[in-house]
Amino acid sequence: MKALRGMQIFPVLDLMEGQVVRGVAGQRDQYRPVESVLTSGSDPLQIAHAFQAHLGLSTFYLADLDAIRFGRPQWEILQQMTDAFPGCWLDCGIRIASDVSRFQQSGEIVFV
Repeated sequence: MKALRGMQIFPVLDLMEGQVVRGVAGQRDQYRPVESVLTSGSDPLQIAHAFQAHLGLSTFYLADLDAIRFGRPQWEILQQMTDAFPGCWLDCGIRIASDVSRFQQSGEIVFV
């Protein structure tokens, strides 16, 4: 993680239906897959690796919009992301303690 005068910078990746999406003023029905000059797609791991390679960033705030909106966490993607980037912050609609235990082996995860 880059530190700048005591400040930590980490990207927010909004996850919807297996992709990183771009928000539109909270109007989730209008969210679309991100387009970036760093990658050719909207795959979360691909985008995170691009942030790491090009900007040196390796901590991400992952907002699982499917979990938050519908109670359907994208467990597989979240696990892949936390395995590859152990310091992630997860906003994934955690409602019961057993959901947290899924990530106990994945490093220092912050649940939001």
